Order: sequence, then structure tokens, then C-alpha cells
Amino acid sequence: MRSSRHFKAIIRILIFAMLHLCWLTSYGWAEMVKTQEVLNQETSHQITREMLIDALNREEVQKQLEQYGISRVEAVSQV
Repeated sequence: MRSSRHFKAIIRILIFAMLHLCWLTSYGWAEMVKTQEVLNQETSHQITREMLIDALNREEVQKQLEQYGISRVEAVSQV
């Protein structure tokens, strides 16, 4: 009877350890990234910034920003 309790306790500890190990290793994935992929991502961000600035320069957007108390210059500086 006593060995049964020990066996159950060991099983519980092993299950906890395995689950904990799975949780810890799920954050550790890394891989090599090609230079061109990084450059493409930066270009993508630049296009997005330009699109946002173009939108902020539109008159109706400026009016809406003014209603919120934000100037166009302030909004563009945040982009």
C-alpha cells in the first residue's frame, strides 16, 4: 500500500515536470533570417509609414484629428 502512494506521487511529479518542460521550451524557437527578408520587411514598414502620412495630410482626417485635440504635425511626428 505504501509503495502505491509513492508510485502515484512520482507519477504526479513526472507529469508536472513534463508539462513544465514543454511550456518552457515553447518560447525558444529561433532560426536564421536572410538579409533580403529583413530588407523587404523594412521596405514594407516604410511604405506603411508613407501611406499613414498621406492619410494624415488629407483634409477630412485633419479635421477629425483637430476634434480630438491633435495637430497634424504632432500626428506625423508620432508616425
